Amino acid sequence: MRYKMTYILFLFFLLTTIPYIITIYINKENKKNISFENYDSGYKIQDKDQDIDLESYLLKILPGQISMDQEEETIKCQAVILRTDLIRKMGRSKKIKMESIPYQVYKDEQYKNKLGDRAYEIMDQKRKKAVKETIGKVITYKGALIEPYFHAVSVGMTLDASEWFGKKIPYLRQKESLSDIESKDYMSIKTISYQRMQIILEEHMKKKITIQQLQKNLRLLTVTKNGYVKQIKAGSCIISGEDFARWLQLASNNFYFEQYKGNLRIICLGKGNGLGLSQYGADQMAKQGKTYQKILKYYYPKTMIQNYMNKQMEMGKTMFEVMKMRKNNKQNPFPLRKYYGAMIIGFVFFLGIMAYYSATFRQRRDQAKQEVRLEEESIGANNSATQEKTKTTTQDKRETETTAQMKRTMSESVTYNGTSKLTWPIKGNIILPYSVNSTIYFESLDQYRINKGILIEAKKGDEVKAVRKAKVREIKKSAEYGQTVLMDLGNEYTVLYGQLKDIRVKEGTMVNAGEVIAKVAEPTSYYTLEGTNLYFQMEKDKKSVDPLKYLE
Repeated sequence: MRYKMTYILFLFFLLTTIPYIITIYINKENKKNISFENYDSGYKIQDKDQDIDLESYLLKILPGQISMDQEEETIKCQAVILRTDLIRKMGRSKKIKMESIPYQVYKDEQYKNKLGDRAYEIMDQKRKKAVKETIGKVITYKGALIEPYFHAVSVGMTLDASEWFGKKIPYLRQKESLSDIESKDYMSIKTISYQRMQIILEEHMKKKITIQQLQKNLRLLTVTKNGYVKQIKAGSCIISGEDFARWLQLASNNFYFEQYKGNLRIICLGKGNGLGLSQYGADQMAKQGKTYQKILKYYYPKTMIQNYMNKQMEMGKTMFEVMKMRKNNKQNPFPLRKYYGAMIIGFVFFLGIMAYYSATFRQRRDQAKQEVRLEEESIGANNSATQEKTKTTTQDKRETETTAQMKRTMSESVTYNGTSKLTWPIKGNIILPYSVNSTIYFESLDQYRINKGILIEAKKGDEVKAVRKAKVREIKKSAEYGQTVLMDLGNEYTVLYGQLKDIRVKEGTMVNAGEVIAKVAEPTSYYTLEGTNLYFQMEKDKKSVDPLKYLE
């Protein structure tokens, strides 16, 4: 029977997998054959008397924002960043005037004249590949488009938003980018006379300033921890570091002054504003084999890479409108219909075979039970009495042991005040955050849902530990979370562990903080694309709460 069931499951696997593989292959071919001349993303850049599609516009501005000599994955990062920024600027109108966009636009003829035919051909191939293979992809945080800051070279660490803006932005955190110090653009020096600086400052400030004032009172006023200048003082004037860097055409606003032979020498570190993604650091990660998705998630933590087609549906576009758009873009839905048809046929076939073998199995099982019953009835009275006595004795013994165990468990109590920190059940990054007030995107389900817990990245077989001394309330299996363990912390606080295997605890028993309770299993079908993970949920008074507020 076991071997027959294995055969059936393998057959079902083939029936469902082969159409899927065919679908993926066809969709890849469709992606390769995208024609930007007639592509319709739904987002337009208005240029005088014509509208340019967003994806076509990306081709025009991408070479101006990043060198085409960099790795393909790095260029893909830049394509996603620019697409995110453009759609964010458009808002719900889905249109924006070209003159309001700060990006340089070159025509193909200008690229050819600048680069030459061969270099232009290589550049054209790289930019088209980057846009095609990321088409529709944007960066979001909690379902909203981020403001994707980027720069060429950092100073070894990116700039934290709290230092620059005075407020925390979760996706603009300080990140190590140590390889940047090896860049040829890491340091630049500009020497300028005080007379020339006087002319530049007076021109932009519209105020008089003397050379003596510059010589005596030119200093950095406000600087971040890693050297980015927010304000400088020139005489009696206060100038922002960004304005000063722009007026003097400095590589970045991370600089300091030195006197040099009667002139002023300005030493700059890095290139750009230091916020968000470092292009040089991203390129080094790409050379190490990192994909553009991993690079973007590193420099913009807690974000997700989503498709703006899904955002369109969220912003009021109907499913029929989206399907029409996909049809116009030659994204043939027929392979998908064929795949789902094969799935249904395969599932029906599978159910039929299962029903047949299930009936056969039940028949054989009932027959075996009948034979056992007849054999038991043939046993003599003395043997029956002996068995009954043994059974009673064993049962009484088990009941006594169970009662003793329950008394020991009941004598122990658990309590939790909600203020002391809980230990992490497992070490790993947060794949999906807690979100009950707004929906977030679940990639495997391809839909937006609330999330009552958190998904912690893990490896299959990793040990899961108790976050605190607790009592095991329930162990059960869930279609979404797999094998789960529910624990009582006391004072109406409970925690739920999901995606488990090899569970070591039992219902009604006590566990101590740090005690191994289970191992991480393969994710259920609900989370296959998110990857192997531990699901962790916390409740207070039967209402879900954010576990991150309680974990240390």
